[in-house]
Amino acid sequence: MKKIKIGISIAILILGAGILWWQLENKTGIEAKENQIAYQPPVAVASKPPINVNTTQSSPPVIPLPLPPVKESLLTTFDDLKKLADAGDRKASCRLGLELVRCKWHNGYVAAHKKNIEILAAMSKDDAKYSQTARQNQNFERLIARDKSVCAGFPMESTTDGWRYVFAAASAGDGYSAVKFAQGMSLLSPTEPRPLDTAEGWVAYRQNAFPMLEQALEQGHPQAALILSRFHRAPQFGSQLAPKDPIKSIAYLMAIKSIAASEFKEQLAVEIEDHLESSKLTVAERMNAESLAILIASKFRNVPKDGVDFRNDLFERNDGSECR
Repeated sequence: MKKIKIGISIAILILGAGILWWQLENKTGIEAKENQIAYQPPVAVASKPPINVNTTQSSPPVIPLPLPPVKESLLTTFDDLKKLADAGDRKASCRLGLELVRCKWHNGYVAAHKKNIEILAAMSKDDAKYSQTARQNQNFERLIARDKSVCAGFPMESTTDGWRYVFAAASAGDGYSAVKFAQGMSLLSPTEPRPLDTAEGWVAYRQNAFPMLEQALEQGHPQAALILSRFHRAPQFGSQLAPKDPIKSIAYLMAIKSIAASEFKEQLAVEIEDHLESSKLTVAERMNAESLAILIASKFRNVPKDGVDFRNDLFERNDGSECR
């Protein structure tokens, strides 16, 4: 059985490190300037959403309208989705945000694939990196083919507000958008600075990612627990985004292990033991973590019969099909 370093994968995902795009652009982020900032409780959860999503108490409820099919070209659906999102439809905002991010990545895949072709042409097949680069390009080809029907021809300059729409949907209470916002996938860009590299994006993330994740957990999203474990364990982007709490961090991992797909359970068990050892919890504290894990697991909703495939959800599903 192939072991998947899910702990490492998620840490890489949240931190936005080890991504090919970063190697291509070689840009530094604002997180380097915010080195080791202690946890500070957020002043508010988004005082003003960056996109005009209707969240006021006095406004009449927005009646969701049917959205275009997920697999339709964004060239065709963009105007309708934007109109609905700007009018306050959080599902449309979630969908539009993730579609824009998806197409920004698509353009990045195309650029990276082209660059790799040039690299391979100048490289000897005996070179140790040749097979690795070739496999990388095969994966790019798969991803390009997957998103081509939605993203082909959509202008890159029109994708820059993707993270804002995801954030707006999360601010309006959509748990799935909150997870996407917090895990960083919706913030990463293959060819431009990330929103986290701007004052606006970094402040939005630092003030809102943690409370949004807690809200998403209450809505039953297991992926929120995975990221919350990281937040409570160590700084992210050089800042402690949640109070450091080894009991909670371990409890989240225990809860996740109880509903994870079989191929992840062994690796999670190893990670939990490593965390327990490094945290030096007492017997009583371990018992508290186990009790808390049961409570956390009781919040999870819509768990597949075969368990949650965290790898597939985090790395593959970014098309807005789960927006609610």
